[in-house]
Amino acid sequence: MAVQVRSLSRRLGGLLISRRQLLTAWFALRDRDAPWSVRLVAVAVIAYVLDPIDLIPDVIPLLGWLDDLGVLRLGLFLILHFGPAPVLERAQARAQEAELRSRRWMFWLLMALGLWLLTLTLLFAWLLWSLMHG
Repeated sequence: MAVQVRSLSRRLGGLLISRRQLLTAWFALRDRDAPWSVRLVAVAVIAYVLDPIDLIPDVIPLLGWLDDLGVLRLGLFLILHFGPAPVLERAQARAQEAELRSRRWMFWLLMALGLWLLTLTLLFAWLLWSLMHG
């Protein structure tokens, strides 16, 4: 199963958007040295994605989101390939740090969620037991 997912992601590699690409673009846009043209592309992409009037309306399941995904992918391509190299290098370093921090955060979030679910399950089992034997 994992091999199939990797194979599919390699085939769709140009279409998929990774978390690191989004973080890199975010940090590149927040950099003081980012040119106005790169920021203008980002504003145009965000405006298109959030605007309710699209080429394909969002109310059509899946097809309505494909044009948004395409515009987002095109915007990321323009930002990450035509942005200044020093800005992108700093942004990539910050994105990598943020990704490592979020992995630790995600681990503790999942641990807390697991503990909460265990507590809820035990409480439900105790309630069910007390109703059956009470």
